[in-house]
Amino acid sequence: MNETSMSRRAALAMIAGAMPATLFLHGCSSSSGSGGSNPSPTPTPTPTPTQARPAYHLTPASGWVNDPVRPLWMGGIWNLWVLWNRDFPTGNGTAWRRYTSSDLVNWTDQGVSIPKYTKAYGDVWGGSSVVDTNNTAGYGAGAVIALMTMPCNSLGGQGSGLWYSTNAGQSFQFGSIVQTNPLAGNTAIADLVFRDPCIFWHAPKSRWVMSIAEVGKLSVYSSADLKNWVYESAMARTDLGTLECPHLFPLHLYNPDGTTIEDKWVLLCGANGTSQGFTTGTAYWVGTFDGITFTPDTSMPQWLDAGPDFYATTVFADANAPDSLAYAFAIAWENNWDYATAMPTSGYFGQLSIVRQLRLQTVNGNPMLLSMPIAGQNAAYQS
Repeated sequence: MNETSMSRRAALAMIAGAMPATLFLHGCSSSSGSGGSNPSPTPTPTPTPTQARPAYHLTPASGWVNDPVRPLWMGGIWNLWVLWNRDFPTGNGTAWRRYTSSDLVNWTDQGVSIPKYTKAYGDVWGGSSVVDTNNTAGYGAGAVIALMTMPCNSLGGQGSGLWYSTNAGQSFQFGSIVQTNPLAGNTAIADLVFRDPCIFWHAPKSRWVMSIAEVGKLSVYSSADLKNWVYESAMARTDLGTLECPHLFPLHLYNPDGTTIEDKWVLLCGANGTSQGFTTGTAYWVGTFDGITFTPDTSMPQWLDAGPDFYATTVFADANAPDSLAYAFAIAWENNWDYATAMPTSGYFGQLSIVRQLRLQTVNGNPMLLSMPIAGQNAAYQS
């Protein structure tokens, strides 16, 4: 987000009065004029709601959508959750709404999995989910455990709530608040950032690892049971605005000829690149991770996308790939907090990007994430 404007959560809390308009977006076209030596000007088509809705991007049937939550492969299908506000623009708060897909191209709306404002700690914000195969949290082997930020005003600031599902993520039950804000009650800081916990199983140390955004840093925590979390380390950054939506993941590093050099770790987050002549977007660092500390190879971040509308990126492995480190998938919120509430749409607000494939490769000797649409997207374009 741009720190000169309102915070992303303040924006959600204060949105009102945004009036939908019409815009031609991806996949929309108009007919051309007839041929001839003196063709008349092409008439301006009359926009319709169908024309104003992207053909290739996930959009809600109604209401507001922003951050995607990392998809899980369960029962032969991908399960994606998104932050959704049915009451926009007159009401605030987000729920977790679920979409499913067999190919990461075509998505089916399955309704709300976690409603908003059902607990005293507030609504549900960004986070992540995992399948607890070994029942480490005690809710049953194979339960889906979701950790996400909740406002937790009564506890002094943003905290992490645990919700669990025993029906493959169709619906969730509240477990408890498993993390409270380390800066709880600090009135000198306007936004007590402690959000978007991203959890994964770290096999070398046989425990869960979390990356989470805090005030001026990206932190690493660990846990044996997804409930009790221990602070391990942090990478401080005070030059990139409010940090959000961190992801820590490994990939093979490839030479341009396709040979493997070594395995590296990538730390990625939503950030503000104004100080570097950039915009808000997805920053990342390539480095090493020993299960405790992420060490970047260089302090200067790279940017996953050159435009301002690729934010709140979530990264996930291909569950069906023979080599899970060959590449990763990514999907993001295709919008920007500087103008998110003013985007002209018809009957809905916000959209997600198409799914991309990320491959880590050296370019002029520098490890970079190469990003491209997944192969299945080509069929959608051609049709």
